[in-house]
Amino acid sequence: MKIIRDGYESLLFERERTLHERDRTLQKRDRTLHERERVIREKSALCEVIKELCDMKDKQYLEDKQRGT
Repeated sequence: MKIIRDGYESLLFERERTLHERDRTLQKRDRTLHERERVIREKSALCEVIKELCDMKDKQYLEDKQRGT
């Protein structure tokens, strides 16, 4: 009986270790996904700023062109 119980305990400990490692892997992946989402948001915000600057530059160019004409 002791051998069977020890075998089950060993299997349970191994399964617990496997689940713990899997949990850590998923936590790392979640952090990576969170980081990617943050980077995507920052890039999107940066693109909006660049677009606004380009629009301002185009507007200034048109105003300068109209004054020169």
